[in-house]
Amino acid sequence: MITKALYIHIASSSIAGLLTLLGLPSSRVEAAPSARFSVDTPRRWPVCQVESVLASTKRIRVLAKLTTLGGEHVLPGRSLQLRADGRTLSCQPPRCRVTQRRFAEQTEQLLDVALLVETSLQHQSLADDVAAASAWFATQLPATSRLQLITVGATPRLQPLTTAGAAAATLKELPKSDEVEVALVDAIAQSRTALLALRQPAPSGRLPPRQVIIVVGSGMDLQLIPRRFAQLGDELFAAQLPLYALALSAKNYQLPMLNLAELSWRSAGTFRWIKLTPDRPTRALLTDQLHSLAVELGATSVLTFSGPAIEDLLARQPPVATLSVDCGEASSPPRTVERLLTPQRPARRWLPVLVALALFTLLALFTQLRKRIISK
Repeated sequence: MITKALYIHIASSSIAGLLTLLGLPSSRVEAAPSARFSVDTPRRWPVCQVESVLASTKRIRVLAKLTTLGGEHVLPGRSLQLRADGRTLSCQPPRCRVTQRRFAEQTEQLLDVALLVETSLQHQSLADDVAAASAWFATQLPATSRLQLITVGATPRLQPLTTAGAAAATLKELPKSDEVEVALVDAIAQSRTALLALRQPAPSGRLPPRQVIIVVGSGMDLQLIPRRFAQLGDELFAAQLPLYALALSAKNYQLPMLNLAELSWRSAGTFRWIKLTPDRPTRALLTDQLHSLAVELGATSVLTFSGPAIEDLLARQPPVATLSVDCGEASSPPRTVERLLTPQRPARRWLPVLVALALFTLLALFTQLRKRIISK
């Protein structure tokens, strides 16, 4: 996480230097997974992230990834292992089995996206480019995805919930605003409430949707207090709502950038800085980074652990409260285990009546048979 020392460092360093120190990408850094960094390129430290841990009585399902610190790309080819009680569990058949897929390859879990787009006065010149790039991004999401658009100005405004495909047309017509203030934290709090309302109550036996928050804006807020952003990031982590920030800025606005970076990483999301320059179109810069984000979301690993060893782990008393993932080069923070309700068979209300009728019929037959025997 971003320490207090780094906040103090703001007074003597530019945001570009800080982002380089942290490994956070700007639009000047290519996001291709195959890129080989030269000696002069800052090192990108690997970070192991877990979005959610879902458990039934027989299986554990984990959304996890090993990503570079700046979130340029998910590091492929990693074998991710479960960790419990501070140790890595060796998952070997037949006692334990694990399958690993990319999120883009599965269909059993839906994706909900809360997209927050800044529409303040200072962003009026960027409005058309942001609208076009955001509309394109919506077309890259799974067709079954739901999208909650929130425009962020002095007063956040929630647009009607829609599908990702239908949202593209709405995003192309984003409203422009003359409002100077930006209520970013309030808008994020509203998006959290909206997403959690979609998650609860989850039908018995069905997976709750994967839910993410995406912010496209400057990082400005009514109160640029670092502690406020850090606390909100911890709340989003507890709610299993990672936040992915795309900061648009032509200048080195240091505190807003650091607040967004802190918020992203505390919530298990990633941060991208898009430095606006006159030599490259804003739409192209933003589209490149939104493409990188779409790839990151799709490349997140879906791990499913099963077998007798997993059943024994889940049957422990007291129940296992947290689990984490060993990504090989790093381990994730512990994540609360969310227990899924086991589907219950409908009550057979007719069974007692049927049994009573059967007994009554048998009794009647026995009575008639007894009368015939006595009469003979």
